[in-house]
Amino acid sequence: MVAIACLLFAFVYAPFDIGSVALLAVAPVALILLDPAIRCSLPVAALCGLAFGWIASLAIVGPWMYQAAAEYFGKPAWFAATFTIAINGIYVAAFYAPLFALVRLLARAAAVPAVIGTACLWTAFEYLRATLAGNGWALLGQGLDELPVLREAAAVGGVWLLSLGCALCGAGIGVASQRGIAPRQRRLAIDLAVAGPILLLICGYASRPSPAARAILPLRVAAVQAQIAGTELWDPARRVEHFHSHLELTETLRPGRVDLVVWPENAIPFLLDADASARQRLSALAQRLEAAIVVGAGRSEAGSDGTARFFNSAYLFAADGSAPTTYDKMRLLPYIETAAVPAADAEAGTDYSAGTAPVLFEVADWKIAPLICLEAIDPRPVRAAAKAGADLILNISNDAWFAGGGGPEQHFAMSALRAPESRRPMVRVANGGVSGAITSRGNDIGPRIRRSRGVEIYEVQPGSVGLTPYHRFGDWVALLCAVIAAWSCLRAWRSPRPSA
Repeated sequence: MVAIACLLFAFVYAPFDIGSVALLAVAPVALILLDPAIRCSLPVAALCGLAFGWIASLAIVGPWMYQAAAEYFGKPAWFAATFTIAINGIYVAAFYAPLFALVRLLARAAAVPAVIGTACLWTAFEYLRATLAGNGWALLGQGLDELPVLREAAAVGGVWLLSLGCALCGAGIGVASQRGIAPRQRRLAIDLAVAGPILLLICGYASRPSPAARAILPLRVAAVQAQIAGTELWDPARRVEHFHSHLELTETLRPGRVDLVVWPENAIPFLLDADASARQRLSALAQRLEAAIVVGAGRSEAGSDGTARFFNSAYLFAADGSAPTTYDKMRLLPYIETAAVPAADAEAGTDYSAGTAPVLFEVADWKIAPLICLEAIDPRPVRAAAKAGADLILNISNDAWFAGGGGPEQHFAMSALRAPESRRPMVRVANGGVSGAITSRGNDIGPRIRRSRGVEIYEVQPGSVGLTPYHRFGDWVALLCAVIAAWSCLRAWRSPRPSA
């Protein structure tokens, strides 16, 4: 059971990227754990959950996590393997052990509460993993990013509603496939399995956006991807070369052709605030192209104690030559977010400081919410940006450091859900990964740049004005699932499973 479940989960995400498998992924778990005829204690179920969480997460993120630790951070093989195994145990497997034990408890219940309880438990524990552990990677509902209409249900209940629909379908199939189940209970389980995707279809259609009320013209955005290897990006001898690589690609654009040019995170591998010449070069280029330029670069400032503080930032150089606006990354990566010698006067391993406030860039009457790297995985910054009036979600990232396996493709897919969820278009520009633009319904605006050097121009249409139900009411689906799951487990604990 554990092996089959792990295999299905791995198929959901890149490099396999078979998103529809998400609707079946919970079926093997429900088939075994919800069958009262199978002997399985709660501790054994917990061990199965631990094994599932570990194996599935290692199959999905293990290749790129190990490669990043071994090559990008220069660690020995034993350390990279230990780090990969430990991180997935703490941030993933530890959550699936109690989940599987509680699902086993529901084997005492009838088909309907067992299926609904399992789906709600699955969603609630994903929510706990994403919020408590800060790990929103490889959630079940993220597999629907390439499925039209279904993914649009995120506008109603976020990724939690997508996970709920998938888990409901999978759990229903699992229970309906059990041997010896009564015909009536089987029919009810099948009905619930069908209800999962139907629920998502209804919510997806119902939440489709109306025409935008704001009278703003389409925004012409140029994504610039220089495709610099992660092991080369921070080479002190090549910093100027990397800067010029982005300049050369940008200078291929004709003046007046675009409104905004976007470079990825860490495109400038040095402290831009300390280099007046580089800032002048970018400001002059923005004026010549008659377009704003957003670049990812380091920033420094004096702390209250007199020491320097370093930030992972996005700079906006306006087309009118005015002083640049900056946004500092607010959600930093544990274990990883350190500045690799960003300037001659900064020591290796200097920790970044977290930004303290969101910022909206303004370009051609558009209000743009910049997000850096994994900030786009978390729905909360986008919800705050939408409430502040953002028209476009802009995600810049450096994916070269985890380019092994399907990491960059996974990152793009999981970030892309923020578009249909917010009903705002999104532009994502990465180094060493996948760059592209997405409509407010989750469709590609043009061809993506996939792990290659190039420039692509996208004409971005405005999305809906106002807030989606998810942005109005927040994580209501996840919280409701937690309540239903607790009630289902309490009832199951107090009474044996009734006969059909």
